[in-house]
Amino acid sequence: SLANEEPGAHSPMDRLVEWAQVRLGLPAAQTDGDSAPAAVESARARYRALYSNYASRHQKPLVGEKVLEYVKHLDLLHEIFPEAKVLHVIRDGRDVALSMLKKDDNCWGMRRLRLWKKEPVAACALWWRQEVSTGRRQAAKLGAGICCEVRSEELNADSEEKLRELACFLELPYSPEMLSGSPAARTSKWKKHLCSRDIELFEALAGDLLTELGYE
Repeated sequence: SLANEEPGAHSPMDRLVEWAQVRLGLPAAQTDGDSAPAAVESARARYRALYSNYASRHQKPLVGEKVLEYVKHLDLLHEIFPEAKVLHVIRDGRDVALSMLKKDDNCWGMRRLRLWKKEPVAACALWWRQEVSTGRRQAAKLGAGICCEVRSEELNADSEEKLRELACFLELPYSPEMLSGSPAARTSKWKKHLCSRDIELFEALAGDLLTELGYE
């Protein structure tokens, strides 16, 4: 909660501002020296200002974000943007693992872990389970009016009904252009590209969550 943050500390709020500042290419306001109540209000204002400025720069009335780390901070973000809606998009963890194994970057720091060097699929399974579970817990606390869970596999070439449902949730008009950029081609690739051992390992560590989410 913002009310419990200490001014000047490298808090979740500070990290959120830093992430947004880097991604949006906008400067973050400084709050050093603020009293505790003033710092809380300033934190709200400076974070909202980043997105307001970004929207104005691109002449858009609304702005959205797609950041994996946000599943850990939905309660904090709701304090700052109480009017915002959240779509928690979940992808089959085995497809996520396949993508992460192919990445050249640091995969959110996991390549530094000894487990990654020995069993990268196990690292992916545990990371996916933790991130998805955290997002679901946070979303449940905020309620269905604020958060909506959707599987990425539902957003395919035949997903007009689902997209209309999501547009209604977001209080936005539906447009056929929403059907573009379908992720269907990225689904279930694990069946062809993960070996049986890796599939068994992933399912041993995260199979219960896969089942709970309706995956085979």
